[in-house]
Amino acid sequence: MGRMDELIGYGREHNCSDIHLTYGMEPLVRCNGKLVSLSGYGAMDDTVLEEIALEILQKENVKIQGDGKMTDIDVCYETPDGTRNRVNIYHQQKHTAIAIRLLNAHIPTLEELQMPSVMKELTELSQGLVLVTGQAGSGKSTTLAACINEINCTRRCHIITIEDPVEYLHSNKNSMINQREVGADTPSFSEALKSSLREDPDVILVGEMKDTQTILAAVTAAETGHLVFSALHIADAEAAIERMVEIFPPYQQQQIRNQLATVLKAVVSQRLVASADGDGRIFAQEILLVNDDVAEMIREGKYHRSLKL
Repeated sequence: MGRMDELIGYGREHNCSDIHLTYGMEPLVRCNGKLVSLSGYGAMDDTVLEEIALEILQKENVKIQGDGKMTDIDVCYETPDGTRNRVNIYHQQKHTAIAIRLLNAHIPTLEELQMPSVMKELTELSQGLVLVTGQAGSGKSTTLAACINEINCTRRCHIITIEDPVEYLHSNKNSMINQREVGADTPSFSEALKSSLREDPDVILVGEMKDTQTILAAVTAAETGHLVFSALHIADAEAAIERMVEIFPPYQQQQIRNQLATVLKAVVSQRLVASADGDGRIFAQEILLVNDDVAEMIREGKYHRSLKL
């Protein structure tokens, strides 16, 4: 067993969500939202960090491009026992650093996540755009996976997911699911979205919308009769709508407002908070449902401090 697999095994045994390896420190794990040092491993140096990074890349057959530096690389790493993990290799102060998110093989249901009933209602929509927002580590991918799982179990349709990387592996149940990974299966979110409209989907999951091309493609997909789920690294509904509009040049912003007013169905803002017994974390959510009044506010650009959750 390599050092990477050993660290991941420890993290999973202790229900950690993340592992961090950085120069001059012992490995750190995040458990219940708090970072804890792992004693016994010693401080990481460049040799050890680069060896672990190469161990990951070689196992996943990832070739280093350009100048050969191992920096800003995203990869899904699978351990010998089949568990999957999202890994980011980056540089800080000219040293290699590694962040590992431990992914769950089990896809939780909406009931297991104790989601409000309105979340199930959103999965029953025939078309439109549903956004899940929150800071990094707030469980957006888990919420989206649970929504897709609900559709997979209850509807007969074609689901396409576009992710970077693919985190939860879905099996075909009542629905057919095709999961595309940016970099491995498609060059970008926007290209995959444009292509998906020729692939007869009913439901599309976009892992993240962070540029104008992806936003436009997602909105177009929702306008043309598809149900689109996506995520934004934004704290709340007001900020999410503002970001989606103001990322565009001024001459195009009214067009986007009009389109969002038509296709946006809900914004789910969430974060993870400590449970009452202190043994784990639970979701705290605010859900904005877009009715005629909210749509008119979006159309008129009056969403600043006006939207009520």
